Amino acid sequence: MNFSRHCDLCENQITSLEKGLTCNLTNKKPDFNNTCSKIILDKKFQEKIEIANLELEIIRRNQKSTHLTFYGTIFIGFLLILLGSFLSDWKIFSLYIWYVKIGMIGAGFSFLAAAYSKLNKYRRE
Repeated sequence: MNFSRHCDLCENQITSLEKGLTCNLTNKKPDFNNTCSKIILDKKFQEKIEIANLELEIIRRNQKSTHLTFYGTIFIGFLLILLGSFLSDWKIFSLYIWYVKIGMIGAGFSFLAAAYSKLNKYRRE
């Protein structure tokens, strides 16, 4: 078991360079199976809960703007791909027009990748 994560929330935690993580009540290293029966959740636990709730609230506030950005970027990406493919007839022999068409299609795919990246980042958070 990872004692440090469990003991990080407890007020009885003592850390030192010599001994490492020790319990203030027993003056020994933590030794328990699942949870400590003597754990005291007070200030540290409250601070971590408050920080987690603030981060969750920030993520919830950004949800609407993230989804609007995602759908807008998807729309622009598909629009660029369609405009690039239907810009003019494919039988045009001008090399400049081919560069413009390929550039528009490439930009469209770049917008699609950016939209996916933005949504994936939101989901991870």
